[in-house]
Amino acid sequence: MSRIAILGGGSWGTGLSVVLGHSRHKHEIRLWVRQPSIAQSIRDHRENPAYLAGVPIPACVQPSTDLREVVQEAQLVLGAVPSAHARSVYLQAVPHLSPDTAIVSATKGLEPATHLRMSEVIEQVFSLKFIPRAVVRTGGGARRANCRRFSVEGSCARRVSSRGICKLQFPAIHK
Repeated sequence: MSRIAILGGGSWGTGLSVVLGHSRHKHEIRLWVRQPSIAQSIRDHRENPAYLAGVPIPACVQPSTDLREVVQEAQLVLGAVPSAHARSVYLQAVPHLSPDTAIVSATKGLEPATHLRMSEVIEQVFSLKFIPRAVVRTGGGARRANCRRFSVEGSCARRVSSRGICKLQFPAIHK
């Protein structure tokens, strides 16, 4: 069983948690959400009404507002926070990660302050200690309609890219 931490409880992070939660491979999935009310709703009703209403969230997805609790002992950390906040969230997470943790970004766009790609932000924050790295790109961006389709159908990711890595070795997370 893989332990996966998803950073971001918006429509994209929630959608990713749903798809991974329905994978034929069993995962322990922890979802970091900023708002306590959303974490509580996911715990109580297995739904994120603010960002992905009507899509049931599997029981293996455990929401929390405690970033340390979410990332500690994770084998894979999947970033799905807005690009403007990715660096600060990653900086808060890095002290709680082991050097073996795989870091993957599913965040679209550039960091507004620096115009860096998420792969470059990850490289700066995590240094070479955390390899391999990859960036997941989606076909239509992380709009709610696309996240709903992704959550239900499990098909939306278009590309995985990395720099200087011949073979990515992440826990099996696909269907």
